[in-house]
Amino acid sequence: MYSYSLQIQGMTCGGCAASVQRKLDALEDIVSCEVNFATETARIESQEALKPKQLIDWIRSFGFSVQTDHQRFQATDDRFDQASLDLILSTHPEVVSYQINSPLKTLDYTTLPDANDRDLQNQLTHQGLVKATHQDVAIDRTSTTDRTHVWISGILALPLVLQMIGMWFGSSWHLPVIIEWALATPIQFWLGYRFYQGAWAASKRGEANMDTLVALGTTVAYCYSLFQWATLGQDAIGHLYFEASAVVITLVLVGKAIEAKAKHSALESVAALFALKPKTVTCLRHAQEIELSIQELVSGDVLIIRSGERIAADGVIIKGDAEIDASAMTGESIPEYKVTGDSVISGTLVVNGTIR
Repeated sequence: MYSYSLQIQGMTCGGCAASVQRKLDALEDIVSCEVNFATETARIESQEALKPKQLIDWIRSFGFSVQTDHQRFQATDDRFDQASLDLILSTHPEVVSYQINSPLKTLDYTTLPDANDRDLQNQLTHQGLVKATHQDVAIDRTSTTDRTHVWISGILALPLVLQMIGMWFGSSWHLPVIIEWALATPIQFWLGYRFYQGAWAASKRGEANMDTLVALGTTVAYCYSLFQWATLGQDAIGHLYFEASAVVITLVLVGKAIEAKAKHSALESVAALFALKPKTVTCLRHAQEIELSIQELVSGDVLIIRSGERIAADGVIIKGDAEIDASAMTGESIPEYKVTGDSVISGTLVVNGTIR
């Protein structure tokens, strides 16, 4: 059984995640899959090995994209055998795409974020290449942009809301129609453009999602207000729904900003837990202690964890005893005493003792 994890980009609601999972389940090559909207990930299992590019092409055909990692290597001397490099990269199962630049003596390739490309990097090193130390890093400004859009939308919608609140107290004050239109239009077609994008993408898939609902509802309110204005002129004051479309979009943007902040905090906590896992581990193979990367471990390996080291994988103690600090996982501040036959959790710390 082969397992793959993908970071899917472009999902806007739980309906998008359900759509991706339904379409993945329908593929003959996939045994099972689980798509999580909160973490924007897809866990896929298959009987046969699948190429990353094939997985990405499937997701793209559904109208979404997959996050990839980019690596750059450059030659340190005159050795730069393009034919050999092309053969290495084209046959490596983890490579999604690559580009070789002979004049600059550089090569770039992309993989999935959790791909084990250590052997590939070793092959490139043997070819006389080194990993570039200064690479362009894409900065995710999505959260900052979302917050800015929320503030702009809120400021534009505020006058429309104030006149609506005034009606509750018997006030007949209304903004001029042209002012209402000027305040609502940028919210509808600039700040709300993402909903039209999402609705269009869903319609191409023959589906409807939350973006469809928001785009359809606010567009009807906006267009009906334009119709009232065109037919009644200034008499349309009090019979317009510009504030309805503006407030709906503003509230949805606020909700998405809160959701993004909560998701970011949760992912940071999960990342902090993953950071506790050691990058290398001492493994007992063929009666010899060897150091392996965490990606090289297989089920059934015997690990040796000494005092002061963290446990690299979930397992069962087969020899030794130790006091283990599991506070990062369980919240219990007092170390637990573990003996042969007890289960241990990845990321916990051996305070005292040695175990296998």
